[in-house]
Amino acid sequence: MLLSIIILAHNKHEITLSCLKAISASQVPKPFETLLVDNASFPPLEKILDENILKATNVKIIRNEENLNFSKANNQAVKLACGKYLLFLNNDVIIKNETITRLIESCTPVSIVGGKLIFPETGLIQHAGISHMLWGKPSNYGVEAKTEHEAFNIKRERFAVTGALQIVRKEFFLQLGGFDEIFSWGYEDVDLCLKAKQASAKIIYEPQAQATHIESATLSRVRSNNNDSRNYKHYRKKWDFKLKSAEDNYIESLLSHKNKLVGIFGTGAAATSLFNRFSETALETICFISEQKTTQTPRSISGIPVLDLNNSSKLPLDLMIIASQFHYNIYPRVSNFFHKDIILHPVVIE
Repeated sequence: MLLSIIILAHNKHEITLSCLKAISASQVPKPFETLLVDNASFPPLEKILDENILKATNVKIIRNEENLNFSKANNQAVKLACGKYLLFLNNDVIIKNETITRLIESCTPVSIVGGKLIFPETGLIQHAGISHMLWGKPSNYGVEAKTEHEAFNIKRERFAVTGALQIVRKEFFLQLGGFDEIFSWGYEDVDLCLKAKQASAKIIYEPQAQATHIESATLSRVRSNNNDSRNYKHYRKKWDFKLKSAEDNYIESLLSHKNKLVGIFGTGAAATSLFNRFSETALETICFISEQKTTQTPRSISGIPVLDLNNSSKLPLDLMIIASQFHYNIYPRVSNFFHKDIILHPVVIE
């Protein structure tokens, strides 16, 4: 068997059907199998999915009586997989015609490969690999950039790639110990990539492997703030030796260029995390920046004023840092107020 496609599903039957139809219509190297993990769907997938589609995609259904998390369910399927290659595919990802072929072509014995994911409504990029950001978390790269943007049409190494569309050889996946089952719906894919990098593997972004991603269509019910917090603590505990030193080096590079006064674009978690990080250094945050202040916009955060673009642009800032993964959407607007040389999107590890 050449390929095992592994898909998790919990209810949302129409989305799973669309995913399978896309596989059926695409160029999938044979022989292949599709392991569909039915995570306690009601009614069970076997009773309602079209038999012709199941046959066309060589589906084998694995039925669970509880909704297992991403790591446990995928590891469960891998034990039953017969393929040389494992393709982890979210059931809300609709692949293009040559996507799987391109992924396999790029997948060496010690590598993990991901593709370009696109928002369904806008046709803009949702994922072109994952980067580690200065606010301490991994973030999808290229979010809301145009798909034809030159920077995202080059095959290259990345910090990580999303488990929504991720291929790896089974032998290597098992050598890495599979997905860490302590994680629950978050960071499993990034953690696997970091384990691979520790084993001298390459994490490859393949732009010719494209798909539409109805992001989190099936995850909104299982993700929570408590889960996110636990996942992040475990992630940092495992990888802080690598991440913290990279963050420290990045900040040192900013200080070495005599930067001191900083404005942070944003008022959310990324912005406040950046502020807390800078508070430990010689970088001084003198304002948070909100594009359009409303009655919901805080007047200050930790005693630092929140200003609109017009007022903040009058301050003597050395750096205006965009604390958001939506950099490619935000940059054109803020560049009307700040010189491009001081606008920064702080990617620590690409």
